[in-house]
Amino acid sequence: MKGLFQNGEFVGSSQKYTLDIPFFKQIGAQHTSANVLNVSADKTLNPYSYATWGTCHQATNATLLKAGISFTILDLGVSWDMYVTTAVYGNYGGQLGTRIWAGAEASNNY
Repeated sequence: MKGLFQNGEFVGSSQKYTLDIPFFKQIGAQHTSANVLNVSADKTLNPYSYATWGTCHQATNATLLKAGISFTILDLGVSWDMYVTTAVYGNYGGQLGTRIWAGAEASNNY
């Protein structure tokens, strides 16, 4: 766990730990989260969001952004899977899944 400070004041914390789920544990996949004072998450991840929106890394970045914190979870301590999910979904989620969905919709409508 790391404390998050802005202008010298404590504003929250971030956590990162290895997932204790078969397969994910063996490959060293990390779970991340952030708790920021007076901020609630915009997104609640459900099982389908992993195909369309992103993972815990994107939800953490969105929480930090909403709090006005100018860094991402990659700045707090990286793991290989953070690079993968950022490449697939972008820093704040939705990029790849949204583009695939939009392409499918355009194909059906035009």
